[in-house]
Amino acid sequence: MIIVEKGYAGRRPRTWVTLTREGAQALDAELRALSALVLHLEAPRPMPATRDT
Repeated sequence: MIIVEKGYAGRRPRTWVTLTREGAQALDAELRALSALVLHLEAPRPMPATRDT
């Protein structure tokens, strides 16, 4: 889902990480699932019935 490349920028070691197409699709699906969960949790809930005694 990612590609990791290691190399140097001048004399300093560097690591580059790139998201693959498959990784981007998986991330998109995960973000949509999380958004749906947030919407579900933010939805108004009915108040529980109370007894008048």
